[in-house]
Amino acid sequence: EWGIAPGVPVAAGAGDQPAGGVGTGIVRPGVLGSTIGTSGVVFGCTSSPLIDAQNRAIMSMAHSVENKWCFLGLVLSAGGAFKWLRDTIFPMQKEACVKNGTDIYDYMTSLAVQAQPGCEGLTFLPYLNGEKTPISDESVMEGITFAMRDSVEICREMGHSVTEIRANGGGAKSELWLQMQADIYKSQVVTMNVEEGPAAGAAILAAVGAGHFATVEEGCDAWLKVTRTIEPDMHNAAIYDECYARYKALYPALKESFRLQAELVNRLA
Repeated sequence: EWGIAPGVPVAAGAGDQPAGGVGTGIVRPGVLGSTIGTSGVVFGCTSSPLIDAQNRAIMSMAHSVENKWCFLGLVLSAGGAFKWLRDTIFPMQKEACVKNGTDIYDYMTSLAVQAQPGCEGLTFLPYLNGEKTPISDESVMEGITFAMRDSVEICREMGHSVTEIRANGGGAKSELWLQMQADIYKSQVVTMNVEEGPAAGAAILAAVGAGHFATVEEGCDAWLKVTRTIEPDMHNAAIYDECYARYKALYPALKESFRLQAELVNRLA
């Protein structure tokens, strides 16, 4: 019906997150993926379903790897919050960057890199569009990464050993954000030789389906390579630990105020 010639193999693919997991080599336990795109995702692989008894919105499902399961925590406003900052605070600079052919995000990051860890006590709650993990309700760069750490900590609490975190998405293009992730997660963070994890994962699944590789793991080992390793700065990590504790206390303290504010907005509308 599609006009495909006889003999052309058709391989089962995957949803965006399992495909992205394959495309960044998250096919064995112990390694997590950290993707900062419009939303933020912490993704892991297990040999059996990862069930959180505390019901903190960690999603568990069958992986696109035989006899493996995957899980993910989702932050709804990650790069989307950075875009909100660009459009709200830096509209004139954005226009100037378009005219001179430079990147507005590089300009914003050049300002952010001048700030000390903890941003003198300024805390950003990245709940511009509600939130998924862990509250299932949801400086900007630090706040986004704190929200991602929530999922990392849930994995650790549930006994999932984290030996390495593989950065992906737009956040992996920023030197500052890569180091910030390593410091806030208190983990080694690496970049890979692919920029589009889901597309790479689909290609690997197709290669397995066509018989080029015997297993998904074999395909990942052959095509995917670590290009850079970022170690945490333990001095900054200690500062971020204190900031993260304050960050975690803010939402429960403000939840009722948020609800009342939403009621007022709805009435005025």
